[in-house]
Amino acid sequence: MANGFMGSKEEWDRLESPLLSLDPLLESVAADYGFSIEKNGKSPQRSLVANTDMRYLLQLFIAEDQVPTFNLWICASQRRNDRTWWREQTVLQGVTAQEIIHNETLIRASATKLLAWRSHDLVPSDA
Repeated sequence: MANGFMGSKEEWDRLESPLLSLDPLLESVAADYGFSIEKNGKSPQRSLVANTDMRYLLQLFIAEDQVPTFNLWICASQRRNDRTWWREQTVLQGVTAQEIIHNETLIRASATKLLAWRSHDLVPSDA
């Protein structure tokens, strides 16, 4: 169990388990697209991150903890003159790990789309 999680070890394991089943797919996508994988200690999730002149993030995070289901979100961001510029899109909402596994093509298409975003595609985060 990671630091910062407010539930029991059993609860962490229950929420983390579906993500463990996704790790081989996420590791493959990360390797193919040049991402590193990050985990958060406060909530079971997976972030595929690439840092160039922009930060690229493809993130799976808990949508509903009873089932559990996940959301897939992509975001590109960049700091310019003390401001954050970004672009984001929710790709999947409320899906199970099994549904994600069966949507490998969509996961890969999301990675391709994310990495195609350039600086001129971003807007100020406070806009």
